[in-house]
Amino acid sequence: NERDAKKTMDAIQRILSYSNLGVDMSPLYAEMIKSCNTRDLTQKKLVYMYLSEYAQKNSEMPLLTVNTLRQDAIDASPLVRGLAMRAMGNLRLSNLLEYLLPPVLDGLKDSHPYVRKTATLAAGKIAAICPVDGDYRRDTLDRIKSTVQTDEDAQVVINAKHAGRELEHHYNPGKSVVARLISRFRDLSSEWSQCQVLDLLCLVSSQLTTEEVMGLMNGLDERLQDNNSAVVLAVAKAFLKITKNIPEIHRQVYLRLKAPLLLLVQTAACPEVVYPVLCHLKLFLTRFPDLLEAEFSHFFVHQNDPTYLKVIKVELLTLIASERNAPNILDELIAYVTDLDPICTRKSLEAMGKIAIKLPPVVREIAARLIELLDLGDEAISSGVILVIKDLIRKYPRIAPDVLPAVIRVMEHMEEPEAKAAIIWMLGEHAKIIDDAPYMLEDLADAWDGLPLPVKLQAITSAVKLLLERPAESLAGAGRILAAAAADDCSADLRDRAQLYYALLSKNVEDARMVVSGPKDPLVTFPEDEEFSLQDRLWDEFNTISVTLGKPRKDRPNLPKSIAASAVQEQSNNVQQPSHVEQQDQSPEEEETSPSSSSSSQTAVADLVSPVMNTASSSS
Repeated sequence: NERDAKKTMDAIQRILSYSNLGVDMSPLYAEMIKSCNTRDLTQKKLVYMYLSEYAQKNSEMPLLTVNTLRQDAIDASPLVRGLAMRAMGNLRLSNLLEYLLPPVLDGLKDSHPYVRKTATLAAGKIAAICPVDGDYRRDTLDRIKSTVQTDEDAQVVINAKHAGRELEHHYNPGKSVVARLISRFRDLSSEWSQCQVLDLLCLVSSQLTTEEVMGLMNGLDERLQDNNSAVVLAVAKAFLKITKNIPEIHRQVYLRLKAPLLLLVQTAACPEVVYPVLCHLKLFLTRFPDLLEAEFSHFFVHQNDPTYLKVIKVELLTLIASERNAPNILDELIAYVTDLDPICTRKSLEAMGKIAIKLPPVVREIAARLIELLDLGDEAISSGVILVIKDLIRKYPRIAPDVLPAVIRVMEHMEEPEAKAAIIWMLGEHAKIIDDAPYMLEDLADAWDGLPLPVKLQAITSAVKLLLERPAESLAGAGRILAAAAADDCSADLRDRAQLYYALLSKNVEDARMVVSGPKDPLVTFPEDEEFSLQDRLWDEFNTISVTLGKPRKDRPNLPKSIAASAVQEQSNNVQQPSHVEQQDQSPEEEETSPSSSSSSQTAVADLVSPVMNTASSSS
């Protein structure tokens, strides 16, 4: 009812409400076009929102709104002119370029700064749909660059710079423009504008002298106390960038940034703000591990923290750990192991293992605490402990006699395939110090049909190792396991592995020993923990979502915004244990096989070959 303004407004609001709920309201496009010719700013804004949303579905109909938009673009009110500029930028239809672009470019010279700053963004949006080498795009970019250099309003310059970089990614306004914006930094009304200026400062960092760097840092230092995390991180990025070539100051910048970032962690109103700050602190620790050594208590987990915040805090505690604070951090991690959140439990156990690998003096203390956790009788905790102990034994074989008795006790109650496979690996790797290892092989052979595939695969390798180390005792169990694997039709991998070991054993026992149980180099670090190239690339994208996701831009697929936003939660939900390299490490003092042992192995293998071969042949 066009005569009743209230009913018209109510109808428009209902249409937009249904649209927000997902109802297709595009059939009403023609009727909505008639409603945009009004002096009511609220109604005009709502109608323009509707027209912009459904313009792609009605590519011909928006042509009817061109006259109204062009009239609004020269209206006496700057609010109406700015609204028209925004609406023209949001239509983004190539068939309207010749009608929309001229009034938008005229808006770049408007007398009111609100209209000019809106027109710069609209010009960038319209030019983005023009052909890359076309005259429209080239002329628009030139006008935008001219606005950056000549306009007196800081917000207009910032919007024009943003539009220019959208059209030309390597566009650099120059040092003079940055100096002009920095001098008016306090006049910028929004945090977004301040961040844009600080990003511009990073672009010209290589052109600054030492005196200019010191002056800029003194002038911007107060912004480190800002309540907005985006501004604080933008200042941090600028400080790190402009001091990159001044080593004596660059180190001091890290120390200066520590307090503001920790303050954000303590005072942020919601965990969604805390998480990106913690991710950036984690990146700091990759270059300066001792930066937060004394402030480890800032990263203790709170009971009401969401899971993703617990995970990042545990990771930070792992990086901060040193010989001085390790006892306190270990006490805290032990408390997290019994948390109701299984993700926090697994991550805490992994953290204890990483600290032990990182700090050799505390490895025995951590091993003792892990053994105590086995006595709790919780399946999830016990499986996590077993996986950590496996990595500790690989790194420090000398602790095997201390931990293996406790590990063997829980083997029969262990149901988790990865943890059970880890225990079986220990049986084969340290067969000399586990008295009942050969008899445990026989138990595995008895339950062969019910074992998961990862357990079967590991059982074959451990059976061969036991056969080579203790042939007389292991002959029966190893023979049954190899025969069962060779006849197993469920997995080609399992069957092929059994055939491979049989071929090695039947040809030459000593060659088989070198392949299966040969000497290995001492393990220094796990390869997956060495991500130096990744860290360097993340530093290049400081204060972007790449740091929060832990992936540089080039390593991420181009996902819709809704999917990209959920990637943070998916990353914190990843609870899988790192798949370390299958390198079993031996103590340097490992004794060489005696001639008598080698002879007995040859005899045992000769007895083993015939039944395995017969079973394999019948299976074939």
